[in-house]
Amino acid sequence: MTKFIPDISFPPPKFKIPPVHQDDIPQFTFAELLEISRFNDIDKMDIQVGDKGGTRFLYVHNILENPLDMRKMLMQFPAENRAKSAKEALKLNKGTSFSTSKAPGLQQPIERQLMPAFGNELFFLIGHRLNFIKYRRESINWKYFSNCFYPGMTAWNRNYLPHMDPFSYAANIFLTDHPKACTTFFKYTDPVTGIESFNLYDICSQKSVENGTKERYIKQITDRYGYLPAPEIPNGFKSPNVQAEPWEFWKGDDFYEDYLELPSCFNTMSFYAGKRWHSACYDAQNEESARYSLVAVIE
Repeated sequence: MTKFIPDISFPPPKFKIPPVHQDDIPQFTFAELLEISRFNDIDKMDIQVGDKGGTRFLYVHNILENPLDMRKMLMQFPAENRAKSAKEALKLNKGTSFSTSKAPGLQQPIERQLMPAFGNELFFLIGHRLNFIKYRRESINWKYFSNCFYPGMTAWNRNYLPHMDPFSYAANIFLTDHPKACTTFFKYTDPVTGIESFNLYDICSQKSVENGTKERYIKQITDRYGYLPAPEIPNGFKSPNVQAEPWEFWKGDDFYEDYLELPSCFNTMSFYAGKRWHSACYDAQNEESARYSLVAVIE
């Protein structure tokens, strides 16, 4: 068989093609990743285990042995500016951008192949030493990303309001120090029955439907926050369609009452179930630097 080689007598390029060298690519070795992922000994941590209104949480200070090395590694990953993308998508693609996440700020998806040592350390702490979760190690599928809230950031469809996560548990390890910022949890108290609700499962329960709690809740969130009635879907409403507006440092009101705050302190982890109403509280108008954290979630 005669060897074939395509004709490559192309016209010369119109620009100079810069070379690529291996040192241009961020690199990490096995030993470096182990050191970056290493947790402190448990006796060096300050561990608080709590339950507030049925919301179980961990709050662990001094968790990483090398938090700044972890931050330096994470900074190598790109992030889509979803606030700008959402505006561009309105003109270019009928409002749909590449990312389907509704999370505010910037998020960097972190390749999980670089994080097995971290995942093992995290499970050993929360599952074995603290016995906080009952999962078996082999049944856990971690997903990793960063969260970055920054001065002057905008909200999209009022995503500073309370929400529930699409995953079971979340670990938030803060790699900057912003003690005035926090993850805040909220409850709603029905004015007629006096029954407290902590998530949409409570609101959509058969009891809440029968006693009118769900109907009253939907009317209030549409009147107060601009949610859109949608009786055709189980929740009965859709997110506000106000698009971009200034980010609000929102910590509850007389409708959503805050009952738990976990401050965003450096090298501190908050761990909680994502099914409870919560929100990230960050003062984008007055803070001078970004709040940055590594997030590990159990899918």
